[in-house]
Amino acid sequence: MTSDSKCLSVLIPVYNTDVSKLITALVEEIVQADLVSRVSIICLDDASPDKFLIEKNLRLINSFSNCSIHYFVARKNSGRTGARNKLIRLANSEWVLFLDSDVMPDSLCFLRTYLKLAEDGCFDVICGGTSYEQRSMHGKEYNFYFDLMKLASQVPLSTKNHDEWRYVLTSNIFARKSVFQICDFDKRFKTYGYEDQEWAIRACRRFRVTHIDNAVSHLGLQTRKDFFEKMRISIKNYFLLKSIHPQIFARTALAKVLKLLIILPVFCLNALDWLLFKACNNLPLPARFLYLFYQLDKAVLLATLVKGEKF
Repeated sequence: MTSDSKCLSVLIPVYNTDVSKLITALVEEIVQADLVSRVSIICLDDASPDKFLIEKNLRLINSFSNCSIHYFVARKNSGRTGARNKLIRLANSEWVLFLDSDVMPDSLCFLRTYLKLAEDGCFDVICGGTSYEQRSMHGKEYNFYFDLMKLASQVPLSTKNHDEWRYVLTSNIFARKSVFQICDFDKRFKTYGYEDQEWAIRACRRFRVTHIDNAVSHLGLQTRKDFFEKMRISIKNYFLLKSIHPQIFARTALAKVLKLLIILPVFCLNALDWLLFKACNNLPLPARFLYLFYQLDKAVLLATLVKGEKF
């Protein structure tokens, strides 16, 4: 736990990422809005192999002597859930704000919006959302990811607040520290994907959760190849989510598709996966069609895993 007590601790897990843009933006608001006595920033580098980036981040942190910023470097990688649980233990505040290291606030009043809601005290968990309004990586190889994720992020607040857990993203989530002390992140989710939704299912059962429009732009775009590779990696976590919360999963649209797909033999599923992969990677389809094919391929891979096959 850090020694200085604040109203809000901004918690940033870091892995091989240059945090200069995000930290600079946060410090600018903290200084300009006179929030130095209320807000601290805590970064936890989860044993990044790029030592040059670690040194660069440390030099940046040390340059901001007028703010409370801490940068811890773990000796051993503990994964996405482990790093977040460690950050909670490091925080010494009533409220915490989780931000991914590759995001940028869309609003100049980003922190003040959350602090006002903390004063109101109407909710325990507040999700600000993710957008793609700002973009720092350009080139055709990133357009696929950018177009699909921008489409996926365009969900109205009324929809998000009807089924709160489904749209919780730990890339931008504000909550009482006590919520995370009671509901920490499940350590079984070691690799990429769905640890935030699993946490949200449990949190929504016990706490007051809402979604607001206080977004951050995700700057860390991926190539089409990397995007599909990460999706394939995440399927095992999706299967774990399905196993832990079968009743919740049964109400999803993907569950209905899965019922149809598991009837098919494995060689048909493999062929369908190949066709969808080729279509998404080679055909110049509109974003809506690509997103549909991407979701269908996810269901195909999950069906393959359910049938006990490795891919």
